[in-house]
Amino acid sequence: RVELRQIGIRDAARHVGGTGLCGRKLCCSSFLPEFKSISIRMAKDQNLTLNQQKLSGRCGRLRCCLEYEHGLYKEKAKGLPKPGKRVATPDGDGKVRDLDVLREKVRVFLNDGGMQEYHASQVERITTQPDQPKKKKKPKSPEEAKSEKSQSPKKPKAKSAKETENKTEAGATKKKRKRKRKPKKKPTPKTDESS
Repeated sequence: RVELRQIGIRDAARHVGGTGLCGRKLCCSSFLPEFKSISIRMAKDQNLTLNQQKLSGRCGRLRCCLEYEHGLYKEKAKGLPKPGKRVATPDGDGKVRDLDVLREKVRVFLNDGGMQEYHASQVERITTQPDQPKKKKKPKSPEEAKSEKSQSPKKPKAKSAKETENKTEAGATKKKRKRKRKPKKKPTPKTDESS
């Protein structure tokens, strides 16, 4: 008896086997019990070049090993400033150019034109007044709301309907009237008067 089952691309690579880009036996055929979802976001978080040939495995999908170090990268990146943010360094202020997350190094483009690499502990993020979030107003108690209403100036009374109607008529733009076309006169047949 022959039984046919359809399997996915990753399962096919597991059954066939082979070696990965690292030179070792494929993870899926040696020790991976199940496949976890892998996204391109994992490669971006690890600052890998987004080259399809380097990121794809034997099966043609994203390599399973992208998931192994992703948690460590996320954890270490929390203490580092993001690229493009302004920071203060021992040599002056500048903008973060790029990060080396595992070594906790920050490459900064200084305002005076130079580029320097610092340890994360030497760099401090600059926060400016406009970038800070606005404070939310506290809800007012009923007594405060009543006292505020009594202090605020009264609004002018609404104008009557006739006054507003007159203003709208005067200020309204004149619409072009459609011209009614006069019906064309049918030419009257000429009769012979000479007969």
